Amino acid sequence: MAAAVETDSATETGGRRKVEEAGALSAAAAVAALYAVTHPFDGIAGDSKIYMGRALADLDPGGVGRDLMFRLDQQSGFSVFPKIAAWLVAHTSLSAAAMLLVAASSILWFSAGVVLTGQVARDRVWSRAAIAFVAPAFYGGFSILRYAEPLAEPRPFAEAFVVFAIAAYLAERRLTALALLVLAALFHPLMAAAGVGVLYFCLCAEDRRWIAVAITGLIVVSIGAVVGAPVVARLGVIVDPDWFRFLEDRNAYLLPRLWPATAFVLPAVQALTLLLGAAYAGAAVRRVLVSTLAVGLVGLAVAWFVSDIAHDLLLLQLQTWRMWWLAGFASALALGLCALRLGAGSPREKIALALLVLSWTFSDSWGAVALAALAFVVARATLRLRLDVTDRVARLALIGACCAVVAPAAMNLTQLVELVRGEPGYAPGVLDHLNLAAGDVLLLVCVLLAAFGAPRALARLPRGLVAAFSVIALLGAGVLWNDANSYEAALDKGVRQVDLDRLIGADGDVLWIDATIEPWAWLGRPSWNSYIQAAGSVFSRELAMTYLERARFLIDDGLGDATLVARYANRQRVWHRPLTPRNVATLCARADAPAAILAAVAVDATLDPALKAHIWTPPAVRVESVGGGEKEAGRIERYAVVRCADHR
Repeated sequence: MAAAVETDSATETGGRRKVEEAGALSAAAAVAALYAVTHPFDGIAGDSKIYMGRALADLDPGGVGRDLMFRLDQQSGFSVFPKIAAWLVAHTSLSAAAMLLVAASSILWFSAGVVLTGQVARDRVWSRAAIAFVAPAFYGGFSILRYAEPLAEPRPFAEAFVVFAIAAYLAERRLTALALLVLAALFHPLMAAAGVGVLYFCLCAEDRRWIAVAITGLIVVSIGAVVGAPVVARLGVIVDPDWFRFLEDRNAYLLPRLWPATAFVLPAVQALTLLLGAAYAGAAVRRVLVSTLAVGLVGLAVAWFVSDIAHDLLLLQLQTWRMWWLAGFASALALGLCALRLGAGSPREKIALALLVLSWTFSDSWGAVALAALAFVVARATLRLRLDVTDRVARLALIGACCAVVAPAAMNLTQLVELVRGEPGYAPGVLDHLNLAAGDVLLLVCVLLAAFGAPRALARLPRGLVAAFSVIALLGAGVLWNDANSYEAALDKGVRQVDLDRLIGADGDVLWIDATIEPWAWLGRPSWNSYIQAAGSVFSRELAMTYLERARFLIDDGLGDATLVARYANRQRVWHRPLTPRNVATLCARADAPAAILAAVAVDATLDPALKAHIWTPPAVRVESVGGGEKEAGRIERYAVVRCADHR
């Protein structure tokens, strides 16, 4: 009889384990779908243009490789990524290589985030991982960088390995953590520096003798700077005024003192969340959370000092403000810890949770800092509220927070209708705009799931139905993941435009006004001037000064505008720039003149016959929408091609 009872008990335990495993797999599929939808592939966008252009340059040194951006490049040699990208482009295509790289980094990031979430706390891992994936991820000024970017570049690879390294540290696998940090540094040393700093701070907290390592390192670096060792010899070299002034204008994101004040709102909310989450964490996790905050603050302080007082070349190139990315991600993990603790706490703690959620969703205004501070104070019970807080009041507070988040999101979603319609001949990407409109709602839902668990109605659904829905969601997300607009999709294929090349004729650079990788991808030619060329100007004075001279010339000649230099000055960009025989002749008279000029022209525009221009129709329509005040809306469906050989 006892044996039969034991058998029944074992069977019941085994059945329960299978149900739990099935539920975990369903949750994993659902969160993976969420990650894919919130991190879509937008084509070769942002900084991925730089790295994929570098791959083209490495494969074609006599063509794209002659571009001044790559001739004077002193940055990409610090990463193994360009070699990997070049190999992929050589064996597939430009677009396929970019997609494979983004898919690989996304899988790495998703896996690393889940593993670290599991190390931080064991309960409701998937809902807390979801919080970490949908929380605001921007760091630095002007909202141009974020961690876990779905771009073909080395940063997300380095970040993922750093996250894995911290998980290894929490699992007490120190050598594995060290190896992962080395791997991260091979992809992007600047992003790996945050992980190195955090683990070092943690080791110092465990054993103060580790402080001697930092002292020894400072002595070695100082000696290297004195004897002129590679890289460290730049320590103590002051950036000259002309170079620094150009960096202020073109690359203001390097200098924290030039960031808009609102750029510090989200970090303030994240810092308070880290402190609150650390109070609820175990000793090891607390060390990690506090260390990420300390490293991030040190990085920001050093960057501010360099940008405002000491214009040191090496410290400026290190861009220590980037170390905040890890504090940002750690704060999202801390938000999951807070949700779990506050959701199960007293009515007062539930009110603190409502305030905390609002502070994250309103992190683009200073009121978010006040909300986060109030949430911190209430949660830590250092302020005695005179109001008798009941469960009903707590529920009303949560309902109010939900309404405050959902109402503006609903209004934003209605504006997507016009976007989805697109324009004739142009299909826009949708997911990024959808995430921008509904991202706060997603964060709210994930926080509520972490705080209170799944709704009872969902828990009562058959496991098979839940699993089927999760699999369908994952498959659907996979289909939607490639969200590049029709122009980017055509450009990223990198198919040479033979007809355009024939119109240009003579070999040489091309001035393609308001273009980025078009000359590289469609012509295999260097660009004479493009704003993207100045992205790495902090690493090369010659690149910066050459670009600046050409940009100023184009502005004076009427073939460019102030955005070529004042990149973040919130100025209008004109997409249809007038060509005249005078400004063309002035440019073509230069000793380093390009072979041809390509300028967008309106469909109904009439060109001066003296230009001797040819009209070229690109393989896809380009549409630029209004955004950030820095550009006017524009539709580009044809170009004027003017050869400098006809104007000499």
